[in-house]
Amino acid sequence: MHDLSIMSRRVTGTLEENNMTTTHHITGLQVGMGTVRDSAHSGVLDAWRMNETRKHPALIAYGAKTLSQNFPLALVVGREPQVDEEVAAGVGSYDFTAHPRCAFWNIAYRLMARSTGQPEFGTAAFKQECVQRKASPILFADALPIGLSNRNDARAKHLQRSEVSDEAADRHVKGIFELDIMKRVQLVILSGHQAPQFQYATNAYREHLRKAGKPFIETAFLYPTNSRKIEAQIEQANGWRSLRALLVEFRNAL
Repeated sequence: MHDLSIMSRRVTGTLEENNMTTTHHITGLQVGMGTVRDSAHSGVLDAWRMNETRKHPALIAYGAKTLSQNFPLALVVGREPQVDEEVAAGVGSYDFTAHPRCAFWNIAYRLMARSTGQPEFGTAAFKQECVQRKASPILFADALPIGLSNRNDARAKHLQRSEVSDEAADRHVKGIFELDIMKRVQLVILSGHQAPQFQYATNAYREHLRKAGKPFIETAFLYPTNSRKIEAQIEQANGWRSLRALLVEFRNAL
């Protein structure tokens, strides 16, 4: 479709040493069939302040119109949130303008931008479009129901990931698929789940996705040093067309 090499970037660092520490706000806690939303987006209720302990929502979206409109979505599933907070069931928000150097988010946005085959339309241009539209076709979630900031070294992360029980992983993944917004997800990217600590949760995602009939692509961790490998995996799975179709429908809806 286009030259994948144009997407490659060389960035120093490691997968564990990157600027991905973020702050999230819960914009929707699903209770039965209803949704509680915060005042920053809907004027209904600030669900974040209802919690005595700060918690990271299991699934996060950008912009008020993402929740209020009905365009199809892509879900990108990482490892775990890079914050030292408990993970709570429900839908929350992310703000890439507050955290412009988040490599994981940036690669996700770059992949969808580059699906157009237009080299001049990159990450920054796509982000600006999302800001103007107050919405984005990209959701984020994680394999594990724990938060681990970069204050934890690699060994500590390894141990804490290993301590997540199968039951906890099952509850976490099941809770994500029970969210109403998941009905709009048409493509899922499972990113960076190669280590053994993620295999149970990843298998749970695969099972739910197959039952729901949702296509998914497994890639290396979304980080610039992995760009060539990620692009090859997207190409092999015929994912560019799907990403492009989601972008077109996003634009048509808004």
